Amino acid sequence: RTDAWRFHDMGRRIERALATLRFLRAFGRAGATGDDLGTLLDLADSQISYRQRYLTGIARVPVLDLVALDPGNPRGIAHQVAAISGHLDALPVLSDDGLAEPQQEQARELAAILVTAHATRIDDAMLAGLELRLAHLSDAVARRYFLQGAEPLRAAGLVLA
Repeated sequence: RTDAWRFHDMGRRIERALATLRFLRAFGRAGATGDDLGTLLDLADSQISYRQRYLTGIARVPVLDLVALDPGNPRGIAHQVAAISGHLDALPVLSDDGLAEPQQEQARELAAILVTAHATRIDDAMLAGLELRLAHLSDAVARRYFLQGAEPLRAAGLVLA
């Protein structure tokens, strides 16, 4: 696959993760009903996975674990972040020092948060923080790899012809 495909797939995964975070905030809040959690599973395309894994009825903590934290769920947030991080690691590094670039660091920090999180401690503040971090990651990718008007050229002392 080419780098263009990586950017395309990375954009899709960022959008999916952001949408899933919004679904979690709307339907996975404390006190969510079984209908709310069922809707969340439907929106996250995880209904079958949930039923195969959990033989009991729908409960909030297992739903949050599956949709947000399970790296094995291809529609879950953790899986999306891991794929985004993989794409960033496979893209050409534009610096010579060998250190991680800001977008790589942000993706790794986001992945670390998800790996160390526990479903019982997921609340609206955490989800809002993850959403903000994903938006910042998207902006960091855009700043690093895409020309943003003439500002990057002016910073380097160049001008548009």
